[in-house]
Amino acid sequence: MLQNRTRSEINIKLRSEILEYSLNMEESINELLLLNLGMYDNGVGTRLFSGKNGLTFKNKIDLLFDLNILTKEENYDFELLMIFRNKFLHDINCNSFGQVFKISDNSIKNKFKNYLNEDEDIENEDDCLNAIRNLFLKNLKTLRVKFQERKKELEKRTEILEINQQHVLFQIDLFFNFINDIYLNLDSSALEEEKVRLLVENISKTCRKYVDKYSKDDSFALLKERQKQFFTDINSFKSYFDIRRPNNSLSDKMNLK
Repeated sequence: MLQNRTRSEINIKLRSEILEYSLNMEESINELLLLNLGMYDNGVGTRLFSGKNGLTFKNKIDLLFDLNILTKEENYDFELLMIFRNKFLHDINCNSFGQVFKISDNSIKNKFKNYLNEDEDIENEDDCLNAIRNLFLKNLKTLRVKFQERKKELEKRTEILEINQQHVLFQIDLFFNFINDIYLNLDSSALEEEKVRLLVENISKTCRKYVDKYSKDDSFALLKERQKQFFTDINSFKSYFDIRRPNNSLSDKMNLK
């Protein structure tokens, strides 16, 4: 039956353009989901995002909504694009926008009108093609915004940790500077009376005791080692942030003009 259809009846050009939009959209959706799920590693080895038996396009849109990444309105825009995607890619008898409107609920047509350019007509196929392009670009920009928001959230967590680490280091430096100043003052003092000399010795011993706490105390040494491991081990970062730091290629890919 397929061989009896002409090329215009199948409308290969329209279907090819919709397919291109769908592939680009699904790739961006995958990246956003992986980033938010803490699974991002170029999608390698993920059964749900790289295999034939993975999540469907609709599953992924639903998951974005369930994770509160998409609002109700944004979710509807993605579902609207998905409707045209499914009709043109899976129904051989659906070869025009008019045919989609004919077999769909009236709300689909009314919603789709919002993406027509000024003075364009919903009954015109070329105008509808411009509208689907506008819908695609809007959804793609939505994904970019969501990606940037998540990226900033992860960067904020990193900043909080770095500020905390700087605060601790500042306190340690302050303590050692304080002790050093005391030593300098004690060394430069004239110690003539025995009581004063003993007091100075006791102060020095006390200072040395607490200095040694930083260099010899086992519990503090263990704490420093754990802190070092956390800031240098990528798996520790992943455990805390739910994600490895996104690489530049992914960031560039989501930076739309």
